[in-house]
Amino acid sequence: MNRLNNAISVGDINGKIKSMEHMIEHETLPLNKEKQLIHEIKQLKQNYEELSSNMKKQDQSQQSVDNKDDNIEEHFKHLQLLKKEMEVLRNNVLKSDTETKAAKKKYNDECDKLNKFPFYYTH
Repeated sequence: MNRLNNAISVGDINGKIKSMEHMIEHETLPLNKEKQLIHEIKQLKQNYEELSSNMKKQDQSQQSVDNKDDNIEEHFKHLQLLKKEMEVLRNNVLKSDTETKAAKKKYNDECDKLNKFPFYYTH
């Protein structure tokens, strides 16, 4: 909304300048009126430059904010992908842990069975 108001103001100032310049060029005016218009034109041109400069700064600031927003969105998407990948890896670790525990239990059970029976060696 502020940009819109500034754009309207810039357009108004530019229109006033052109109107005053047209008056000076095409109308017969008293010298003091012409001097007054020239002075007002200078002030309006200065205001125009200041307002135009402020609008450029606002646009640059807005672009910077937009770029930061885009970067934040990209980082967020990347984090979401990393989170999904981490969940897959976590599930793989849990599955491997379960399989390892089952294998250890089976190994220990087999060792217990072997320890219950004495070994006889024949020479």
